Amino acid sequence: MDCLSNSCHQNPLFSLFVGESGGCQQRHRNQRWQSGFTLIELMIAVVIVAILAAIALPTYTQYTKRAHRADAKTALLNNAQYLERNFTESNCYHQYDSNNDGSCDTAVTLPAVQSPSDGAAVYTISATTLNATQYTLTAAPVNPGPMAGDACGSLTLNHLGVKGSGGDLATCWNK
Repeated sequence: MDCLSNSCHQNPLFSLFVGESGGCQQRHRNQRWQSGFTLIELMIAVVIVAILAAIALPTYTQYTKRAHRADAKTALLNNAQYLERNFTESNCYHQYDSNNDGSCDTAVTLPAVQSPSDGAAVYTISATTLNATQYTLTAAPVNPGPMAGDACGSLTLNHLGVKGSGGDLATCWNK
């Protein structure tokens, strides 16, 4: 704003008290300085952001843990489905009939060996028990990793469809 067009030069009392040179500029400089944030206002904004972060971070962490767990459960179920299809065709879990002669002659390899299937592994998937008549699949958290300290620990699934975990079964498998 131009000082000459301002009403401060049009008021005769103003020039008596402030003086003709620089008084108007001083007034504008003070107005600019006073238009910023005070330290109290800034601290209040920082406290509000900190409170929101304190609420959002644990919620986000729980959400990502549930997502990692769901991906591991999907990998376990896909492996179990693969083994069941193999059992239907070959009459054994641990091998399959490669030449269609009724014999289990080739070792089975699981289609999913980590969760997620691409990128860095959060869970490693393995068959802790795998023979002709039974299997137990295990999804173990990678240490160090985002699920290393998870209360559910390792997730398991066997040939009977029995699900297991290191924590509360309902929480670990249903959420």
